[in-house]
Amino acid sequence: MRRWLPPIVVLGVVFALAPAVHAVRAVKANAAGNTSVGSHFGRLGMASGIDSPLTMDAPSLDVGSGLVTLGPAIEDTNKPGLKARAYAREVQGRENVTAAAQFLEDDETRSWLREKAPQRHRELFSKATGLNDLRLTLQTYEDPHMLRLALLARSNIEQAKTPQSMLAWIDSDPSLAHFRDRVAAAYWEWQTLDEQQRSALAHANVTQEQWAGVSMDTRRSFLRSAGRRLLSAARVGYVPRSVEEVKLQRRALLSAWGAFDNNERFQWNDKFAKGIFAHDKLVGARQALAKLFNPNLRKALDRAEEQTDPQATLELLQTIFDGVGESKQSRQIAKVADARPDQQFTPMNRQVLAQFLRTHMINEVAGTQAGDMLGEFFKGRPMQIVVKPMKEASFARYAPKLNRIEFNERMVTEFMRGRDLSIAQLFSDMNALEDLMALLAPAFVHEATHQTQFQALVDIGVPPGTKHWYDTTLEVEAFTRQTLYVHEMVRGSERHRLLFIEGQNLLGATRSDVKRAQMLRDDPAAFKAHVLGGYAQVKTLSGMAHARLNRRSESDIHSDRAARRILGAELAVRRRLSASERAQRERVGLDLREWSNQGSTPVNKIKTSALRGALRYKDPEQGWIYDVYDYLRERYATSIRGAMIRLHELYPDTMSGTIATSRNAAADKKN
Repeated sequence: MRRWLPPIVVLGVVFALAPAVHAVRAVKANAAGNTSVGSHFGRLGMASGIDSPLTMDAPSLDVGSGLVTLGPAIEDTNKPGLKARAYAREVQGRENVTAAAQFLEDDETRSWLREKAPQRHRELFSKATGLNDLRLTLQTYEDPHMLRLALLARSNIEQAKTPQSMLAWIDSDPSLAHFRDRVAAAYWEWQTLDEQQRSALAHANVTQEQWAGVSMDTRRSFLRSAGRRLLSAARVGYVPRSVEEVKLQRRALLSAWGAFDNNERFQWNDKFAKGIFAHDKLVGARQALAKLFNPNLRKALDRAEEQTDPQATLELLQTIFDGVGESKQSRQIAKVADARPDQQFTPMNRQVLAQFLRTHMINEVAGTQAGDMLGEFFKGRPMQIVVKPMKEASFARYAPKLNRIEFNERMVTEFMRGRDLSIAQLFSDMNALEDLMALLAPAFVHEATHQTQFQALVDIGVPPGTKHWYDTTLEVEAFTRQTLYVHEMVRGSERHRLLFIEGQNLLGATRSDVKRAQMLRDDPAAFKAHVLGGYAQVKTLSGMAHARLNRRSESDIHSDRAARRILGAELAVRRRLSASERAQRERVGLDLREWSNQGSTPVNKIKTSALRGALRYKDPEQGWIYDVYDYLRERYATSIRGAMIRLHELYPDTMSGTIATSRNAAADKKN
């Protein structure tokens, strides 16, 4: 999913190398009993958790250098990560600085670390020596509670003595900015909360004693509710009446920010920005009317100053700026204000635009690395695209359960407002439609890449829903292909170069595309940090594998056992069928994706291949996890290396400088 990355606060992200998963493959099957099985293992959802993102350092471009490595593999008869987690639970039991430090210095502990712990834990839990140790701590511990304990054990380091000194150190070093949210969450202790947060919690009758006795998730829930109260009390979402009120709203937003998810951040930031914009334009309107005597416009200004709703204020301000001939100011307001009635979509409008994109998008992206890959993928496979309103931060998304790409109509509305077009004018102007499609194409590349990823997982036998597998490699690959696509179009087409220049003033998505394109070329590590900053809740490849290996409860185990009996019995029946009957079942039965969208379905209505995949998915040894891990590891390394090679081909003389997305970049394009 492609997400809006907020401008105010950089989201936390950690850059540790998680140990890779490696184990002996084993698949067993049981057969017996019932006649139908539900499709609960095909339900859509997203994995939730925090883990360390994978490295995406620029690989050597020497052909003999091999693929990008993801970290050392573990050879162990036990399931990967169990020992590390057992040790982490031991550390977690030490609730104060002295106890944690003593445990870390214990001879038996250190002996265990030397002999059995993964390399990164041996390094991390050696005696703290300085800032490099602090950096390693930040890179390794994604769970806020564990991070807090690890930082407590390093309180002998000046920068880690107090929460305030730790945050001050992070604020002093831009390279650490992406860790700030996580460190702040690690210090969600009563004494480290700011006064606004404590006051809002007290208003909700949350006491210090209650706070001390609840989990981090509950604390986040408390802070989210408290944050909403802070924002309401500060009138965020309304037009501020003074510079002091602007500052108050900003402080409230920053105080509430850490506990919000990405969608909440987008929604509140959007409300805040619209109110601030209206406030600034009010100042401009007063200046424009200062030397002009126009009773009607002055009445409009008086009414605008009385408004608290940003939209009502902007409508009056647009009238004022039109009246004084300030067309530039009026156009700026039109981009921020709500869409006009003739710019609002009907269901039929959405269908027409989606059909246009389905028909022409593959031709639009053809001739690029991603376009050629997607062209092959969609040969003989229907492309499903819809345009729909979305409240969340996404510009676009791939919906695995529905197997379709969804565009947020907000992007189209932004385009129409920026060019002052109605929907009717847009649909009657082929040049405008083609320009819109060109600006939507990077988002299409991103989401279509996700479609290829999830289809590959379905082919392996994983039920098609993100709750079954969703890790950071999927997002890194999608963003890399999307960003490389921007480079290829900018370098290969003057029309697209100029369009991306204009698009930065039309679409927030295009502004993000261009910024990431510059970042990928100049600093792949910074690109990685920027992308993964928006996905701090998504697990890494190793983290997802570890979670899948160890997530199952007793009820899950019993449910899987029952499902294996049903599936195994049906497969045994099919082995006794004639070849023609088996072919008939395979031809007319439901495949894995269709089955996942059904309720409880008789197993005799399902393709044999889907039954085998489902049986393997339910196997107690979970061998499918290792196949998925190996496939995604190889795919990630190959795709990133291919992208960097192509980027080097586009810029053979240098991998730094300014990409050709400004009118002064013609010389760069010629080189």
